[in-house]
Amino acid sequence: RNRIIAGLSLATIVIEASEKSGSLITARYANEYGRIVFSVPSNITNPYGKGTNNLIKEGAVPLTDIQDIYETVPYLKKNNVSPEHELSSIESVILELSSSPVHIDMLSEKSGIKVDDLMLILFDMEIKGIISIDNGMVLRNI
Repeated sequence: RNRIIAGLSLATIVIEASEKSGSLITARYANEYGRIVFSVPSNITNPYGKGTNNLIKEGAVPLTDIQDIYETVPYLKKNNVSPEHELSSIESVILELSSSPVHIDMLSEKSGIKVDDLMLILFDMEIKGIISIDNGMVLRNI
């Protein structure tokens, strides 16, 4: 499974990993396949961050904000924001609920989407240029 995920993905992002985390296996395969590996730096005293810090030592791109992705993979940043008719139904609902800046927790509550699932959707929307996230606040770009 790790091999398949690494092979299908343009890049692998490891958020948090201990030294024996399974996500490090995926990162290793991604590296072997010539894919980009991003790693979120962690506090050096955090045992669940030793794997991510080691990835950075081994050459993974440190990921501290969305700009790190855009700088590493510039063609992901779109100059044109998608028109609303191209939005998925979930993206449309999120846009409706965020007509003014709204905190991610409040958006989760209003939409009924679990925070973990919502974060994945919001990350995708941010890459598409539909929204921006600043200090937990969701801001519409369209």
